Amino acid sequence: MKMKSVMLCCTLFLSVAFVLFAMIYQRHLHAREVIQIGDHARVVANSLWTFEKSSPTAYLNLAAIANGYQRIVVEDESGNLFLDISGPPPGGLDRFFISIDLIPVIQLESAVIFEGNKIGKIAATWPSRAIYTDLYVLLCLLLLAIGIWLYLKLLDSNRSLERRVQERTVALEKENSERRKTETALRLSEERLRLALEGTSDGIWDWDLQTGSAYYSPRYYTMLGYEADEFPGSHDSWRSLVHPDDLDSTERAVQQAMATNLPYATEFRFRAKNGEWRWILGRGKIVETDRTGKGIRMAGSHTDITPRKMAEEALRASETRLRAIIDNAPFGAHSFTLQPDGQLKLARANRSAERILGIDHAPLIGKTIEEAFPRLAATSIPEAYRRVARDGAGYFSDQVEYNGGHAVRGAFEIHAFQTGAGRMTVFFRDITERKRAEEALRKYERIVSTSQELMGLVGPGYRFEAVNTRLLKIFGMAREAVVGRTVAEIMGENVFREKAQPPIDLAFAGQTVHGQETVTLGAAGRRIMDFTCLPMTDDAGQVEGVVFNARDITETRRLEEQLMQAQKIESIGTLAGGVAHEINNPINGIMNYAQLILDRSATPEPLAEYAREILHETRRVAKIVRNLLTFARHEKQSHSPALVGDIVSAVLSLIQTVMRHDQIALEMEIPEGLPKIKCRSQQIQQVLMNLVTNARDALNERYPGFSPQKRLRISAQAIDKAGRGFIRTTVADSGTGIPAEIRDRIFDPFFTTKPKEYGTGLGLSISYGIVRDHGGELSVESEAGQGTRFHMDLPVNNGWTLPAP
Repeated sequence: MKMKSVMLCCTLFLSVAFVLFAMIYQRHLHAREVIQIGDHARVVANSLWTFEKSSPTAYLNLAAIANGYQRIVVEDESGNLFLDISGPPPGGLDRFFISIDLIPVIQLESAVIFEGNKIGKIAATWPSRAIYTDLYVLLCLLLLAIGIWLYLKLLDSNRSLERRVQERTVALEKENSERRKTETALRLSEERLRLALEGTSDGIWDWDLQTGSAYYSPRYYTMLGYEADEFPGSHDSWRSLVHPDDLDSTERAVQQAMATNLPYATEFRFRAKNGEWRWILGRGKIVETDRTGKGIRMAGSHTDITPRKMAEEALRASETRLRAIIDNAPFGAHSFTLQPDGQLKLARANRSAERILGIDHAPLIGKTIEEAFPRLAATSIPEAYRRVARDGAGYFSDQVEYNGGHAVRGAFEIHAFQTGAGRMTVFFRDITERKRAEEALRKYERIVSTSQELMGLVGPGYRFEAVNTRLLKIFGMAREAVVGRTVAEIMGENVFREKAQPPIDLAFAGQTVHGQETVTLGAAGRRIMDFTCLPMTDDAGQVEGVVFNARDITETRRLEEQLMQAQKIESIGTLAGGVAHEINNPINGIMNYAQLILDRSATPEPLAEYAREILHETRRVAKIVRNLLTFARHEKQSHSPALVGDIVSAVLSLIQTVMRHDQIALEMEIPEGLPKIKCRSQQIQQVLMNLVTNARDALNERYPGFSPQKRLRISAQAIDKAGRGFIRTTVADSGTGIPAEIRDRIFDPFFTTKPKEYGTGLGLSISYGIVRDHGGELSVESEAGQGTRFHMDLPVNNGWTLPAP
């Protein structure tokens, strides 16, 4: 089908090509003849200057012959005939093609022009013989089509032949493969049989009961040290090699198998070539019978079981030795058997069991576990032993009896295991003294674990060997994550080298070291520790470890610093009080004189304006003095309702001059109508003063001079948190910001990024404590280079009871 489609396409293509060629070629010939007749007209015109017919006649005769014209006629401009030349007559084939219009006869005309004037015309009768070229081309195309058809036919035949050859080849290969598989399987089967006979440890025999002859495989001989076929293949040969003590029982087994046609298996000794007796497991059965069902052929095997017999003998000897060892072992042993009714009976006990328990076991043999040991009846031990005997799962436990409280009365370590189907054995030993020591150790460990001090033992290689619970809580780690690891891994390499290693090395050298250090302890952050390192010695007096005891005195130190700070503030308050009194007296005088000047109605206007300005400025000075006294005054536990706006204004009155000096733009957004809060105003002023001072330092660090971005903003708003009303006061700056790696530590005591002479690291820590004491929260939002926002959230009602007025 595919070849027909290709051939049809080729035929169609060639037909179209032939038609196009014929049309184009016919037009080409006609165009060429039109050109030639024009050339003939010019020749005629050029020859007319002679005015003789003979000049163009010869030329036109040649043209008629060369171009196959039937007739050439030349007329003048009046239509008079000038020349009439007949060409060669058409041949027979031409006449045939002309008759059927395959050679069209075409009239060609052209004007004769002489010196630009038409002097006549020339006409020629021209038969177009393109048919001959067309036929030639058609013949070539037919031959090409035939060639293509033959090629496709040959190609299709070749493919068909290849397909049949391939199918036949596949069929032959499949037949050969199946034959090879069959041959391989047969060869492998034969090889396996030969290897089984030669390589197996069993000797194969085949006994003809009618003739008495027998076949013995090569292994039958070699397993006993004989060469193949070294003794005759007969029943008598077999009898001569069986041990005399085993011959009768073995022959009875064979005779019974012959009588019943049932397989048999028996063990007997067989003499090897070297004279020793080898234990043989003989097995056989009747493999062929006669018409009456009587056996006439028997086959079987011999298996050398000497190693197994020797192992069994060794096992019996080992069991005897093991029984003697267990009887004299330092631990007790009880063997029990599980009865069908589920009762567990004592089968055996060693002498150590009698010594450990102090009772004679002879009367207990055969009794149930509950009868033999009544004190176990109320425990889970009997049921656990039954599961061991029944399921085979081991049971390991410590059985401890307490004599009231945590005092150990007696204790046994129990190891129970299955020794066979429905049988189990339990080993036990008295661990009373060990349990008492462990209980005493646990009490000591509880004392150490509940201590609020950090305790631990560092061994060789600076590895933690033991730590108490308090130390794990400080590190925020599990015991398994600390014990066994080095101090450097837990505390960091730098802290270990600089602070931990020197005192530990001194303690390893035998010295007792006491000191104080500030260190970073995991989730607890930076802490001040009062520590002692003590050398721990072994029985020979050699230092084998270092016991360290550390006490966190961070809060104590913070309280001391707060006390010192309070004393400083109190001293400042005392000084400020004295200075204020000294300032207030002249200020009051100035205010009074200014007021007297204003009270005089006759005071000139410029002088009155000066007096009003003096009065305004002196009142501002008086307000600053009052705020300074309020800020520096040491308050006890008194508290009162206060407006956040008043507290902020009091703080700003103290720092506005400094802010203007530093060219910091202050912005304040505190709406009217915010509720009052219960607080100690002086402490809240202290918090805001600290936050504003820190913001000022951050702005000066980022913008040493003037900048439109150098802004500090204080705002307040009412918020709701967990259903309670709070006032949030926010101090925001566009300063340097706080890096993420230290953001969680800024509230730690004594943590500061400022030089020592500019800060103690207690400002934010004390502020955090003040806000927390008020039932509020101090939080921070910051990114390095993006500024900082501190939020002080204080409850409107913190539950404090206001003092009576």
